[in-house]
Amino acid sequence: MSRAAKYLSLLLMFALVVLPGYSQTGKQSRKAYKAALKEAKEHLRYEEFNQAIPAIQDLLNDNPESPYYNFWMGKCLYITYKKNQALPYFQKVATTNPDIAKEFHYYYGLTLIGDTNPPATSMCGSPIASPSASTPRS
Repeated sequence: MSRAAKYLSLLLMFALVVLPGYSQTGKQSRKAYKAALKEAKEHLRYEEFNQAIPAIQDLLNDNPESPYYNFWMGKCLYITYKKNQALPYFQKVATTNPDIAKEFHYYYGLTLIGDTNPPATSMCGSPIASPSASTPRS
């Protein structure tokens, strides 16, 4: 067998053995990506924010720069009282695409001020009295 024939047969064997594995891996990762995207959207749709976090994390592993996935993760973390963890995700969105959603600035602002439950105040900034605390005039 000539040297060129050996080289060609070796190359053909490599292509038959190794390349199908790469295409299968690509198909599996694409299926996993689609499944994670579907799961994340479904949980977000029904406001199941805690359950959406693992699926969004899978999406972020594949595409860490995505402003959508970063916004989703920040929102889920904020709503599930993990506001300190939400800030880096919101900051990434602020630098890449701050006009991603109407509610982005709302959650980002609340995260920046660090208050998940602001006190009820009137327009002038003083606390609103509760009905039980007020005394009727005589």
